[in-house]
Amino acid sequence: MVIILRVGELFLKSTKTRRRFENLLIQNLREVLHGIKFELEKERGRIYLSTKSRRALDRLTKVPGIVSLSPAVTAGPELKDIVQTTTKFASKFLKPGMSFAVRARVVGKHPFTADELNRVVGASILQALPRTTVNLSHPSLTVEIEVRGGKAYVFCERIKGAGGLPVGSEGEVVAICSGRAEEVLATWLSLKRGCSVHPVVLSHQPQRVLEQLRKLGQPMNGMLVRRRVVDGTIEGAAIALRVAGELGRKMGALAVVSAELLENLPPDLSQLDSFCPLPVLRPLAGMDLELARTCASETGLQLEAPPPLKPAELSPAQIEETAKELLKLAREFRLKP
Repeated sequence: MVIILRVGELFLKSTKTRRRFENLLIQNLREVLHGIKFELEKERGRIYLSTKSRRALDRLTKVPGIVSLSPAVTAGPELKDIVQTTTKFASKFLKPGMSFAVRARVVGKHPFTADELNRVVGASILQALPRTTVNLSHPSLTVEIEVRGGKAYVFCERIKGAGGLPVGSEGEVVAICSGRAEEVLATWLSLKRGCSVHPVVLSHQPQRVLEQLRKLGQPMNGMLVRRRVVDGTIEGAAIALRVAGELGRKMGALAVVSAELLENLPPDLSQLDSFCPLPVLRPLAGMDLELARTCASETGLQLEAPPPLKPAELSPAQIEETAKELLKLAREFRLKP
């Protein structure tokens, strides 16, 4: 099986930047597909991955930088070979009474155009499957052909990918993770923008948090503090920011990712952020609950309305002292997909 990986906005970058991003993406693919045998071929705007494992498809949909992917069969560049392969491929999916359309794309110099390929292949499918019909507007099945270089790729499915930029193309950040779904969403959105994310797990039930993060399908290095810190109070949020900021500074991170939604932003963000030694990023701050739920659906997360942060009347000195004690408990961990 060959899987076509489309890289989207990477195609718009300069040659030097695109090459760097593509190399990062390939490096990420090797990490995500650890334990699966595969081979890669790279062309402008496309990566072709050959594998016998069906597990690869599920993992690939979670790799930032890939806009869409298509399982495909291959044929030689000759017209006769393409027609035979496509007709055989279509016969596996088309049933009597179904309609179809053929959409071809020809890149480079070939002795036929995309329109000619559409007509010849369509006629061959009709001859082989006379109880089917052609419908170019609303077909039951769309058979796509992509001819590039010395190969033709035939497919009928476009699976949505994660999109965004390859992990590692932007800076390193740490993300506060205590078990709330919106924190996992903020981590995911940061990954999609190319950040290398190091989770800082602050929870007395860390395995539950790690399982949430593992569903994102990304290898990550982070820090674990086996203690409940984020407790719905402004002071708890300040302690979490302080701990994450100090750990992030030691790890070389550029910022801390926090997961406040529009509904539960504290009244004085500047005062809260003053406890953090690094800049604070809030990917969800411009989202209401409904928009956040829509974004979360792609990762299978279910968001509940977060309560507004309440004051707990801890002094800055108490916050600082608590953070120092928690930092002593921090331990490194490695998360595999």
